[in-house]
Amino acid sequence: MISIDECKLLITNYYQSTKANISDNARDDTQALTRSTNFINSIKKIEQSVGLKFPKDYLSFIEAGGLRHFENEGFQIYLYDDKDIIEFNRGDSSYPNLQSYLLFGQDEGSYSYFFDTNNLLGKGKDAVYRIDRGLLSKEYFIFLSKDFISFFHKMIDNEDLSSEYIFKLIHTFTKNQSTYKQIKDKFNMDTIQEIDNFKSLFTKLDGYDLGYNMNDEDFTILDEIETRNRYSITFDYKVFLSEFRGGTYWSKKLLIDFYADDGLSDKNITDNEKNEDKHADFFIFASTDKQQELYFDPKNELGHGPNAVYITSLTSQDLSKGIFFADNLHILFQKLVND
Repeated sequence: MISIDECKLLITNYYQSTKANISDNARDDTQALTRSTNFINSIKKIEQSVGLKFPKDYLSFIEAGGLRHFENEGFQIYLYDDKDIIEFNRGDSSYPNLQSYLLFGQDEGSYSYFFDTNNLLGKGKDAVYRIDRGLLSKEYFIFLSKDFISFFHKMIDNEDLSSEYIFKLIHTFTKNQSTYKQIKDKFNMDTIQEIDNFKSLFTKLDGYDLGYNMNDEDFTILDEIETRNRYSITFDYKVFLSEFRGGTYWSKKLLIDFYADDGLSDKNITDNEKNEDKHADFFIFASTDKQQELYFDPKNELGHGPNAVYITSLTSQDLSKGIFFADNLHILFQKLVND
């Protein structure tokens, strides 16, 4: 079990890794020590109230003054104090289908974090999971790490906790678990270089801002678009979205802004009352600073393949008369770099 002193060092490393200034650190320490002390002093009452026991490493972390807010470039978490633990696990703010799990924190968005203290999911009693509060069924539980300390190391290392949507998508291709593992392993190997290529291209642009932390509810919009429009969105785009969460990218001549959840829905779910059927054959995923739409042609209506990227002209928003722009998403970014 990790010691309290080792936990204090981890917290110090966090502030160093995030370059927080000394006054912020000191203020956080003062407030966190008070909250943490209250939590530890109330631990028996808390565990009796929720009917579950905390992992020992987590209690060591809290005893070290760890009851506070943490974040990096990819995600954030507010650890619950003694009152919030009871409220979100057994109070009016709790969720009936999460009663067997121990919620210990959340972010400012829709994610909650929990321990599987009964090992119902098979990854161990200390395992950390994340759940989108808009999607509470078990298939949307996302395994993050074997224990809280491993989870916190991800925070220090500035890792983001990207969605497992892609892996779940692969899982639907086959019901054979061993085949699923082979596909997932191959996917990991095949896409590492591609992801690195994207990252390399980003550094050559005039500038870029990665998107917000996509959650699983956002990705279900892609499923809805595919079902309604009866096509399949290019897999490369889904990998890109899962890894980089969209964002904005620009060169000297062009800025490209990738649509997020509401934008994707507004642009691609046909509203017959508005007579937008002409868009149903295409998938619009971004726009430019010149108000042009970027889109894929999943049904290959325009003849360059379903991975090809098209752009609307400056004079017309008719997607059927769009201009061929790139063979695929990766080449789109290459063109942006060379612009």
